[in-house]
Amino acid sequence: MHELLTYLGKAGALTLLVEPTHGIGGLESNILDANTSYISDSVVLMRHFEAIGEVRRCISVLKKRHGHHERTIREVTMGPGGVTVGPALTHFRHVLSGMPEFVGETSNLHREPT
Repeated sequence: MHELLTYLGKAGALTLLVEPTHGIGGLESNILDANTSYISDSVVLMRHFEAIGEVRRCISVLKKRHGHHERTIREVTMGPGGVTVGPALTHFRHVLSGMPEFVGETSNLHREPT
């Protein structure tokens, strides 16, 4: 796999590997295991969380091999207008654990346009 990804990278191709996780709950221990980390230049994690009675999605960068990367967890929405990345989820704790705790005001939550 490493040789294939190296070849594709030298050819200028962007290769995305998708690894589904099991369950909806907490952060599984194998998300950034040795094999994934070894062959990946970047690891992006998408999670679900609940806020104000809605299931929502967030995105975070766990690893980026080259250069500076965003370290915050941000809400992401997907709709007819495309993908929108919202502001950092600074009013939540434990989002990646699968058991988020809201510690802010509901007006601080990103709302999808209606």
